[in-house]
Amino acid sequence: MRLKKVISGVMAVAMAATFAASAFAATAGEGTPGEPNKPGTGGSTGGNTSGIVLPEDATSGQIAGSLADALKKDPTNYENATRLVNTLNEDKKVFVDANITEAMLLALRAQGKAYNYTINNVGVSILSTKDLADKLSIKEVSYSATGATFEANYAGGAQSALGTYVTISVPYNLDGSWSWVSDNGQSGAVIVTNTGKTATLGFFAPHFTKYTLTKGTTTPPTSGSGSVIKATGADMNTIMMGIVGTALVAGAGIAFVSVKKRALSK
Repeated sequence: MRLKKVISGVMAVAMAATFAASAFAATAGEGTPGEPNKPGTGGSTGGNTSGIVLPEDATSGQIAGSLADALKKDPTNYENATRLVNTLNEDKKVFVDANITEAMLLALRAQGKAYNYTINNVGVSILSTKDLADKLSIKEVSYSATGATFEANYAGGAQSALGTYVTISVPYNLDGSWSWVSDNGQSGAVIVTNTGKTATLGFFAPHFTKYTLTKGTTTPPTSGSGSVIKATGADMNTIMMGIVGTALVAGAGIAFVSVKKRALSK
C-alpha cells in the first residue's frame, strides 16, 4: 500500500512538471506578431520576435546575433529586419559583424531596391527601402589600397527603416581584412570581394553618417554580437523532457528505498 502511494506521488510530480514546463513554453512564446511592413511589439530587449524567444536579460549583441540568424533563414521578415536595425542604432557598441552584414544584405535584396550611382568616376551601388534607394545624396566617396571614405544622406534627412547596404567599386584587387567606423560611434565589418582585376567594398550602414573604411580588423566592443542565445520550441521540449525524466528517476529511487526498507523490516 505504501509503495502504491509512493508511485502515485512520483507520477503526480512528473505530471505537474510537464504542465509547468508546457505553461512556461507557452508564456515565453506569447507576443503580438508583426504585420507586413510594420514592426512588431517586441521592443529591443528580450521577449518574442517572429518565433525568436530570448531571455529578458539578453544583451543587445545577443539579440542582434539571433535576429541575424533568423533573417538568413527568412530574409523576407520585415519585423526581424527592422528590429535588428533598431537594436544596432539603440546600442551603438554592437559590432556589425559579418553575420549581421550578410543577413541585412539578404533582407534588403528580398525587401528593398537596388540603385547605382557614379560619383567622380567611382561606382557606388545601394540597397535600401524602395522609397529611398534613388533619393541618396552622396557627399563624399574616395578610396585607396588601404582605406576608403563614404558620406551620404537621404533627401530631407530621412533614414531607411532597413538601413542601407553600400558597395563601392575599386579598379584593382584588395587584400586583407577590412572594417569600418562611423562618425556616430558605430563599427563593423567590410566584405571585400575580388573579381580578378577589380574589387568591391561592401558594408551595412544602420544609420547614415560618415563612414571610414580601413584595412585591418577593428576590435569589436564588449557588447558585440559574439555569443548568440537561441531558445526555440525544440529547446523547450528538451527542457520539459529533462524535468520529467529527473522526476521519474528521483521517484524510482524513492520507491526502491521504500521496498528495501520493507524487505529489511520483515
